[in-house]
Amino acid sequence: MRILHRLLVILLTIIGLSGCNENEVSPTLEDNGDISFEIERTNSTKNYSTSAKQATISHAESGWQLMGNGEIQLSRGITFDVELENGDTLQLGLHFYKNETNPGLLILQDQDSLHWNRRWKYTSAKLEADNFYSDFDGARVLVNNTNVIFNDVINDNFRINVEKALVNNHEQNVLTINFAGTAYGWYDPTGEYWEVYKIKNGKFSGVVE
Repeated sequence: MRILHRLLVILLTIIGLSGCNENEVSPTLEDNGDISFEIERTNSTKNYSTSAKQATISHAESGWQLMGNGEIQLSRGITFDVELENGDTLQLGLHFYKNETNPGLLILQDQDSLHWNRRWKYTSAKLEADNFYSDFDGARVLVNNTNVIFNDVINDNFRINVEKALVNNHEQNVLTINFAGTAYGWYDPTGEYWEVYKIKNGKFSGVVE
């Protein structure tokens, strides 16, 4: 995982130095994502402090739904199966949400599928970067789908850099996300009853799709 991460960092550095304009595309990127972080679990029967050792992509999610006000509610996320240095395992997901007020910017697919299992994209990678990833309405870091860190905007604990690249011969947005924070249970926002996960030095590099 660390080798793939270093290769991706080198690639993104090349992109940044090349001064690509809107119509230029970087060299091909073959790997879809890599993630690393340190994590501490407290308020549990087995507390620990460790870091990610190895991660594989479990699944990606995409959905859209037409709202009563004419907006399109968009969602997209990626989930990793993570082996920790202490031998434990967990799932960690990164999820984005957006109410798009201009449906004309979108290409919507799978209209006959359930709304949480529909593909969509903007008419250009730049529009997706500007309207979705840089101006989301909500972003969540999920641990085991039971604990969550909420982010309403880009902030010190959730920073995003977007670069354009060819991924599997398709032009896509490659994200670098730096994330941190404390993940509380969905219905236990103060960590009184449920285990708590504190994440620091989190970094994702790849495609959320």
